[in-house]
Amino acid sequence: MTNNYRHRTAAGVTRRWLAILVVLLVALGSPLAAWAATDGDEPEVTAAEATDEPAEEPPAEEAPAEEAPAEEAPAEEPEPAPEPEPEPPANPDGQSGAVEAAQTKGGGGGGETAAQAEALADEPGATSANGVTPTFVEGNPSCPAGTTELKVEPPAAGQYTDGTLIVNMTTSDTPPNGSIGWTSNIGIDYVIVKGGPNASLYSYSPESTGDSGLTSPFNPNNGQYYGVSHVSFCYDVEETGSLDVAKVVDGTGSPEPGTEFTIDVDCDDDAYDATLVFDEDGNLTSGSLPITGIPLGTECTVTETGTGDADSVTYSPDGGTPSDPPTVEITSDGQEVTVTVTNTFIEVLGDITDRDTDTDTDTDVTTTEEGGTLAFTGAELLILALMALALVLVGTPLVILTRRRSE
Repeated sequence: MTNNYRHRTAAGVTRRWLAILVVLLVALGSPLAAWAATDGDEPEVTAAEATDEPAEEPPAEEAPAEEAPAEEAPAEEPEPAPEPEPEPPANPDGQSGAVEAAQTKGGGGGGETAAQAEALADEPGATSANGVTPTFVEGNPSCPAGTTELKVEPPAAGQYTDGTLIVNMTTSDTPPNGSIGWTSNIGIDYVIVKGGPNASLYSYSPESTGDSGLTSPFNPNNGQYYGVSHVSFCYDVEETGSLDVAKVVDGTGSPEPGTEFTIDVDCDDDAYDATLVFDEDGNLTSGSLPITGIPLGTECTVTETGTGDADSVTYSPDGGTPSDPPTVEITSDGQEVTVTVTNTFIEVLGDITDRDTDTDTDTDVTTTEEGGTLAFTGAELLILALMALALVLVGTPLVILTRRRSE
């Protein structure tokens, strides 16, 4: 019996320890499972907390949702290094300058894409020597409405005219495929340089009578400007008038030999300003008259700045009074306005002059009607003496005769 009792007692003790172990495992199992699911991010939960707060166990069920960052890890792997771009092919023509310029415009590194080539094709020609940047025009344009066209085709150097416009045109080999230079007898509003499928339009405001360095559009296929096929000069014939200046020298006197008269013409359009010089007889010696091609509405003031020591200067028409410089206006096509400038000189008939300074006698003088003075001469004194003697010779007998009759 003693052995049976001992055996039952040992079995009971074992069962009690197993029950305690199970309770401990249950108490510790839930926190351990939650800690394992969150990879140890949450604090350890004691057995008491697990027993008192069973409602906090649901986070263990959400643990799989927090494992997503582990799936994103492959995205953080470094990308493979890009392969180097191929170098542009060598220029077969050996003209590296223009082609390299085109490659630079297209991005510098490799060959141009189709979009880059199209962008280069849309570029106009070069800026001219006068600083005019052209406008790119598609197709084959003609002169704008309201202007007349003088077309030069082919664009060889030389003189060209349509009877009104005269153009002297030059060509140059720089840049490649050439550039255009020109001068004209009247103002030009536009110049069109056609080359390839399009053209460069150079605009001048105000009008110009010359420029150089004009080119056709840029050709992206060879890095050069297109060869010029023709050049159009566009101009309009404006309504204009002219101004003339007449010089008159007047009066009883005259200017000193070598005297010059200077007249300034100052217009609100400086292109028609002028300085005119006339000699003592009123002849033009410097400057050009009449001043032509003055646009309608232009005003000019005429002023004499060198009078030649004239006693008076008058204008016709005048600026309010005869001595005021006038301002005239061109008001109609073909009108010629004339301004007359008159310089008047007064003659001086005589001056007070001293006789021989070695004598102490004063010189007797007489006054003329003109306000001048004349010195007596020896002949005039002799005449006066003879007249006095005649009066004495005639007067003496008359006095004697009169006294005898009174006696």
